Amino acid sequence: SPTVGTPELVDKLYERGVLDSGAISRFAKGTGYSNVLGISTRGMSGTTPGYTSSHNQHPELGITVVIMTNATNDLYTPYIDIMQLCCQRAIAQGSELLESYSQRFTKLSDEALQEFVGAYKTDEGNDVLNVFSNDAGNLIATGFEFTFVMKPIDSSVFESVSPINNSRISFGTSSEDDQTLTVHRNNIESFQATMIPEIELSSEYLEQFTGTYRSAELDSSFELVLRDGTLHRTGEGFPDRRLNGQYLDLFIAEGNTGNHLFERDEEGRISGFRISVAGVNNLFYEKLRQP
Repeated sequence: SPTVGTPELVDKLYERGVLDSGAISRFAKGTGYSNVLGISTRGMSGTTPGYTSSHNQHPELGITVVIMTNATNDLYTPYIDIMQLCCQRAIAQGSELLESYSQRFTKLSDEALQEFVGAYKTDEGNDVLNVFSNDAGNLIATGFEFTFVMKPIDSSVFESVSPINNSRISFGTSSEDDQTLTVHRNNIESFQATMIPEIELSSEYLEQFTGTYRSAELDSSFELVLRDGTLHRTGEGFPDRRLNGQYLDLFIAEGNTGNHLFERDEEGRISGFRISVAGVNNLFYEKLRQP
């Protein structure tokens, strides 16, 4: 019942795309289609540092569920709780579907999970995916503007705990024996990435990153300084942020407020970094050389 626009416009917004293969995408314009607990669903979720939300419509029931939170990345659990409270009759059959989906998962030891924990850089591009585990035996994959909670279906393949997301991560090794991963979303391969080697931080190693960095695109600058054995990022109009390092040429600002992936020139010297945070991906800051 649009109060702005027309029914024809609304229909156009909810029209699903067609892939080159002829297959119908589950995505329309800013809306994803799925089937949850046997109920037809359309909606979308999103996240930015400190904030996560989802919006799910159920046209057949005339119900919309909106969740907004700054406390968790798990939107699926409260969403299902709300649906079970409001739509018990409608989801009676869907409970069997959910139970069937949950039976796909297996359990791995903490030691086995730790083998996959780390930071991964895409093979084509400079995007970084951070993977870590939690006490519930899940892997959390965050990056590329998404955060998924994954459970294992075998020793090296994980799927999202939410059937809405329809996402899968397969781990393996490259020809150089590097740890790799492949992400599939909606049964389509999205990207491949390789784990970034861990490195022991020292004052000598950190010193090479200090200096002034400038973005010509934004006409803004950051200063990276070494303080008490830790790298810090400062800049006019920005709060001071500690840069936490564990992986080669990758630092993450405290509070998860930005990945900084550094680049080197042909001589191996730091030439700049690419920052990714809050909807901005791979924005380049060039290191200014001292005269």
